[in-house]
Amino acid sequence: MDIYNMQHPFQCIASLRVGPGEQDGYLITACGPRLVVLKLATSEVVCEWSAEETPVEPESKQDDTAERPAKKQKTSNASPENDTPLTGKRQKSNKAPPKASNIIKLTVSSPQSHIVAVTDDKSIRVFSFDPSSKTLTELSRRCMPKRPCAIQVLPDNATLICGDKFGDVYSLPLLPSSEPEVNTPQPEVTPTAEQFKPSATPLTVHSRRNLAALTQQQKQKNFTPRKDTLSAFSNTLLLGHVSMLTDMLYTTHQPAGESKPRSYVLTADRDEHIRISRGPPQTHVIEGYCLGHTAFINKICRVGTSNLLVSGGGDSWLGVWDWLNFSLKQKFDLLSSVQKIAPEETQVAVSGIWSIGDGESAGVVVTCEKIKALFVISRTALESGSGEGVQTIPLSHCPLDVVVTDDAILVSTDARVEGEKRIICGKLGESGWEECSGKELEAVNAYKGPERLITDKEMDAFLYNVANLRKRGPLEEGAAEEAEADGGAEED
Repeated sequence: MDIYNMQHPFQCIASLRVGPGEQDGYLITACGPRLVVLKLATSEVVCEWSAEETPVEPESKQDDTAERPAKKQKTSNASPENDTPLTGKRQKSNKAPPKASNIIKLTVSSPQSHIVAVTDDKSIRVFSFDPSSKTLTELSRRCMPKRPCAIQVLPDNATLICGDKFGDVYSLPLLPSSEPEVNTPQPEVTPTAEQFKPSATPLTVHSRRNLAALTQQQKQKNFTPRKDTLSAFSNTLLLGHVSMLTDMLYTTHQPAGESKPRSYVLTADRDEHIRISRGPPQTHVIEGYCLGHTAFINKICRVGTSNLLVSGGGDSWLGVWDWLNFSLKQKFDLLSSVQKIAPEETQVAVSGIWSIGDGESAGVVVTCEKIKALFVISRTALESGSGEGVQTIPLSHCPLDVVVTDDAILVSTDARVEGEKRIICGKLGESGWEECSGKELEAVNAYKGPERLITDKEMDAFLYNVANLRKRGPLEEGAAEEAEADGGAEED
């Protein structure tokens, strides 16, 4: 498809309340590499921040054997007058600048004082928002060794936990120091590596093929050790999975007769495991596992403050667990509800689960990848397994992210045609879903930002990647290509 300038959807949204009044509500949205802050009461875009405008590391010469840098950008452009004649090897010119890092995760701290964003260059960025001056300030930037897939600020508002695609969960201080600073990765001196020498010799290798392989090994240049990005800031490794981590949840439970609540870290992975670990500093203690899924798990969500945990991913059903006792209470059929919207679908890829309400009125909102609907399921229906408790809300476009507030549900959708609503607002009333007027969202829906030329295929690859977690049989068509793609994803 030809490249054209489309309306970029908001891939992530979060709510921010800086005070108790109605005038204190804000919506934080991520539009590609940009953060946009909207004041709901006045429908005004008050400020924005872009990864395109942050300082980057200047380009430097590297040895051919060095590891390829993660992201580099020229800080100045050479003029034609300063061009030197070409000598030796042909030199490349007119290099296209690297693309800005898109925001892939967004969350807000419990006291509503900090905003945390993850960009796809593996960086965790912490911001402060000042409503009086209408400014968004980047306080810190920390580059992780692998791409984070889940982040959460703990209730103490001083600690951030992060799970990455490699399977590790880290604990980091929310702010590296008391003074605001942006930690941009600096050029490091590469330690001298020992000369590579194969253990075999021509005296121990006899076949022609093995001799040829030995010759290539003897010609091989030195390997460059991997850079230790974690040494640049304070961090603690809490736990690790053998498989790719997909979701993480920090939560607490107040046992009867105890004065202090117990903390837990719940983690899910691609290999169908849900692990229940103790909270910091005892995360090495595994309390148990919730086992029963037969396909990948993508999302886990606690229902209010109850003992119910809902999980979903590649199975046709949602897992409803008593997570404190590690028992599966129900396999809630989701595929039948999906087929009412898309009858041709035979598989489900759960992209999001959010808790709504509390107590007996609690429930969850569920979205599935590339399905134009929200599925609202009550706690009673989850416990009984009855499909009658599902409220299906058709949408004009596929949902990307959801924010649940005290009185409304905000939904970001994949609306790419200019003029279409990218964020809609609704309420769950006695008569069902009631869409709000949306006047408070007019400014953010009209937001354009700088032009970005992108194809539909590139946008789909950015927004929709849950189904890629599904494992394929070795004989299935396209398995080799997908295995190669999966391997590359795990290296991020």
